[in-house]
Amino acid sequence: MLFSILLIACVNQVRAQDAATQDDLLSGRSWMAAQTSWPCRYKGRFEQTRTLAGSDLAVNSRGRFWQNCTQGLVWQVDTPRRESRIYTRSQTDVLINRRGSVKALDGWVERRVGVLLRSVFDGDTKALLQDFELIESNDSEVELEPRDARVKAQINALFLGGNATEAHVRLETQSENLRIQLTAFSEHDGAQAACRAWFDDQHEVCAALRSPRQLLESASGN
Repeated sequence: MLFSILLIACVNQVRAQDAATQDDLLSGRSWMAAQTSWPCRYKGRFEQTRTLAGSDLAVNSRGRFWQNCTQGLVWQVDTPRRESRIYTRSQTDVLINRRGSVKALDGWVERRVGVLLRSVFDGDTKALLQDFELIESNDSEVELEPRDARVKAQINALFLGGNATEAHVRLETQSENLRIQLTAFSEHDGAQAACRAWFDDQHEVCAALRSPRQLLESASGN
């Protein structure tokens, strides 16, 4: 799970800035600046590297994503084990495992993950700064820290950086470091046929993005 992880390193605190100033700084930097003018609908690929604290052991995974600002985000890990997480605009989020089993992502942590990812991929800096405080900003990345104590118990620092064609997200936690490299951005038209083609005819993935409640009801036999 993307955010089922805890704190790893302390960050340098700088003086607090008001929300409007933070929003201006975040919007003016790097990938988030590109995000605000990026198309409503785009797709790409990612590689995740997870490193356990106090260890050189790294676990790598690869996958693809599909962003639609009117529907939500599909985040699918392809290797080593396929798993799809669908974070919808209706906030009815769905997990589809490698066997095709469907279940709701309705835990508190998962809901927070959904809000965070939708904010990042929508380029919604105001929504992002409701949950995170800008700690430091430079030309290569921005560093943010959770405002909520419960989120701080999960995540100490979030880093965002990149440009209009690739980006990275880093999380620092107690148990591990996680780095996600996003590449191969391209625009799509939002059509169901295009979605199914991108996900190798996995109909449930695209159906979950369009009608998550209907898919969950069908999976439960209701």
